[in-house]
Amino acid sequence: MTMHASETQLVRREASRAVDCFATSEAWQGFLDVAFPNIQVDDIAAHAFRADVRRLTVHDVSLSLISTQKHSVERTLGCVSRGHADYAKLMWALNGQLHIEQDRRRVTLTPGLLSICDTARPYRVDVPDNAEFLVMSLPYAKLSGWLKMSEGMTGRPLSGLAFDASLASLVTLIQKADVSQVNDCETVIASVNEMIAAALARCAMALSGTKSRDQQKFMSAMHLIRQHVLDHELSPDFLANKLHMSKRSLYLLFQENHSSPATAIADARFERVLQLLRDPSLDQQTISRAAIDCGFGNLQAFSKAFRKRYGQSPREWKSRSKVAVH
Repeated sequence: MTMHASETQLVRREASRAVDCFATSEAWQGFLDVAFPNIQVDDIAAHAFRADVRRLTVHDVSLSLISTQKHSVERTLGCVSRGHADYAKLMWALNGQLHIEQDRRRVTLTPGLLSICDTARPYRVDVPDNAEFLVMSLPYAKLSGWLKMSEGMTGRPLSGLAFDASLASLVTLIQKADVSQVNDCETVIASVNEMIAAALARCAMALSGTKSRDQQKFMSAMHLIRQHVLDHELSPDFLANKLHMSKRSLYLLFQENHSSPATAIADARFERVLQLLRDPSLDQQTISRAAIDCGFGNLQAFSKAFRKRYGQSPREWKSRSKVAVH
């Protein structure tokens, strides 16, 4: 069968491989501009830099096996706005510890672990000296269900048999693939895509269950705060003991809900004090006693905290609330 020149060019575009060495930061940035568009290099040594790359591209999927010196890469909001924002970047650490940050989560990847970055949002990768890692770049369409789970899965360490098998298959493919056998390359990549998508779906379900349990814990913590708002013993330690969890886990629980135990306790105590201030039947002495009972320690500490939060003294706030009522 005779193949026309245009058909030959098409096959070459369908699958290609390259082995490159970059000895300067400028050359490395140039490679990234082509291989990973709209990403910038930071904290790179001006001298003694080296990066070795094995790269395989099959249609719109690319694999890059990278060995490199210490530096950082970042996809900023400006980079996101310039395009190439519909890809998932799967990164496996092979040697050294990669630090990846996205969606307010930061993960440290040790060899064998996987994490995923979504190019639709900013992310940062800190690479140590003598690091080796594999990057698989996939368009959303190749990763079934990704859009539904993206924000919950980025910036997390992922491990398991399916991810291990995927890594082994991809390393073998990038090292031994015959690009003239495009169908074989497609088959391996399709199988890996299917394994990864199924494993991610299971991780997302497990994470959803964890979030549900965590939300119940958080609601229980808030109920305890309201229930014991007048108790002097109310504190992060008190909550951790009542909820049968470590203090660190308690702080992480509140952090997931954009708060902290101390902030939630203070909010509840001030809310209780404001209820008392609105009551016209209570005089200043009774309110002062209630403020101390709410855990502010002494009247001076309470007045200082109240003024810092509301910009006026408790007495002034009470007087103005009377005017507002009338």
